[in-house]
Amino acid sequence: MNQLNRHLFCLLTELSSRKWLAERIGSFTKSKASRRLIRRYAKTYGIRVEEAEQPLDAYESLNDFFIVKAEKTPSSIRGR
Repeated sequence: MNQLNRHLFCLLTELSSRKWLAERIGSFTKSKASRRLIRRYAKTYGIRVEEAEQPLDAYESLNDFFIVKAEKTPSSIRGR
C-alpha cells in the first residue's frame, strides 16, 4: 500500500503542472477534506510526525501541515 500511495502522490505532483488541475489540487489541499490524507502522506514519505508543531489532528488541512511558522524575530529573518 505504501508504494501505491507514493505513486499516487507523485502522479498528483506531476499533474499539478497543468494550471487548471493545479488550482483544483491546491483548493483540495487547503480544504478540511484533505485532513484525511495527512497521516497517509506522512507515513508514505517517512515524515517524523513527532517533530510536528502540533498533533496531526490539530491541522485544518494537508496544506496547513506543510506550513512551517518562522520565528518573528529580526535575527531569524537575517539568518543569525
